[in-house]
Amino acid sequence: MKNFLTSTTTQAYQFNFSDKNKLKIISFFASGLSGFFGAAGALFFNWTTQWWLERDMKRVNGLALFTISLSVATSIVIRIFLPVQIIHTDWRKINILIISIACGILGVIFGKLYEKKLKEKHLRQLFVGILLFVGFKLLGFIPGQLFSYISMDAWTTTAVWSLIAGISSPLLGMGVGVFLVPAFIGIGFSPDEGILMSLITTLIVMLLGAWLFHKAGRLDAQDMRYVWLPAIIGTPVGVWASYQISPAYFQHLFGILLIVGASKIFYDISTRFQKFIHAVFSLCASKEYGLHKIKLIFFISLYI
Repeated sequence: MKNFLTSTTTQAYQFNFSDKNKLKIISFFASGLSGFFGAAGALFFNWTTQWWLERDMKRVNGLALFTISLSVATSIVIRIFLPVQIIHTDWRKINILIISIACGILGVIFGKLYEKKLKEKHLRQLFVGILLFVGFKLLGFIPGQLFSYISMDAWTTTAVWSLIAGISSPLLGMGVGVFLVPAFIGIGFSPDEGILMSLITTLIVMLLGAWLFHKAGRLDAQDMRYVWLPAIIGTPVGVWASYQISPAYFQHLFGILLIVGASKIFYDISTRFQKFIHAVFSLCASKEYGLHKIKLIFFISLYI
């Protein structure tokens, strides 16, 4: 009887944490994050899937884009039909949105065509710098308006950031909202307007990216069946939560999100930083805390 209970418990545990159920859990929380920020869902999906399911990044990128595409489409529908009218009929906003979509598509095509020629490590280093700068800017550590130091108008700013976002999408499995939401806020849009405009561009760009991955045979149809429903269910939770905070608080949270994301990318590409983090955790886990350990952490940090 004891063996039967042990066997049954083990089987139930294996079922609860099978790859299928892990994907459903990841999809739900990634979509909730996407619904809240209008961005970062693909990054979260990508990282957690690589860590929890131990999958290769190239295998995960396409599924991340597909999952968050569903979340973005759901979020757009919810935000359009909210009682508060987010975007009024304004040709300036429409033109900026068209520029964003066009440059985002060009970026995806460029990133996919030159995926094997571009050095991924160098691109990741560039994106780490961009994310850190924008993150600290949103938190107020760098004075002035977000783009006041650059002599570019709203049209050029939109084109440049949309192109960068499009390139990052197929190469790193990142959603374009990580770049576009702060860009739209920086050129004068409210967080609600910036999120919705970013979502529209994101949907088109990510669908194109997912289709390219599917065409290349790097998007598993079986995995797609596991993630679509949690993605649709998780999104409204995130959208609802985003309307419970003030725009200033949202901007600070988004800045923190970008810094955390940049730190994770840097951790992935820097073996020295990984050794440093592991050394710090090992020292902190030990029972003794002497001056020699503090010195050791200091010298390890200098080695980085």
